[in-house]
Amino acid sequence: MRNTVLPVYICSTRHAQRKLAAGTAAGGAPLDYAAAYDGPQSSDINAIKSFPTSFATVIVPAEPPEAGRGMPDMPVRLAQITDGTSNTLLFGEKWMRPDQYYYGAWNDDHNLLSSLDPDTMRIGLMTPVRDTNNNPTTGATVRASDNNPCCDWWRDPPTQSPSPRLGSRFGGGHPSAMSAAMADGSVRGISFNIDLTTFTAICNKEDGIAVTLE
Repeated sequence: MRNTVLPVYICSTRHAQRKLAAGTAAGGAPLDYAAAYDGPQSSDINAIKSFPTSFATVIVPAEPPEAGRGMPDMPVRLAQITDGTSNTLLFGEKWMRPDQYYYGAWNDDHNLLSSLDPDTMRIGLMTPVRDTNNNPTTGATVRASDNNPCCDWWRDPPTQSPSPRLGSRFGGGHPSAMSAAMADGSVRGISFNIDLTTFTAICNKEDGIAVTLE
């Protein structure tokens, strides 16, 4: 399954359907879209074990006990999306460095099999960022180790130097917005200029905050 290209999950603005030519997952077929995540800031195993009971997004990751995390299947029913399905994010495009589109970076080297991982989940607590090899605020050239180091749920402020770490953020290769699927099945463009309060609200299925996506 890891090596199977899933065309519906590929953004043609970024690249053609592809398999990775290098990296630790050479031959793999990653995807361009991810679900929202609102769990612990750290990948610490003990913190992760405790978070599923309060998970507020639509897609909840599950891993078997032998993986060391013991997170059970937690299906979300439509009735639990109390903010309304048209106002709740199902999944959206991932941020990526353009120079790593074909490489297989740590956050883009597997597909649906990754479960709880930035390959398939991105934080809903930071706004999306357009794909870039640079500092997204200043435009300064930075290394991949500066804005896409492995391996955590980064939530850096835009002022972090030499660059905020973006590897756990939503994003996309379009000029002004990421493509997103809402829980009602509609497809929307989410502006890279969206304010944090609104974006966080659409990633949460049950916070009671009214939003308008226009």
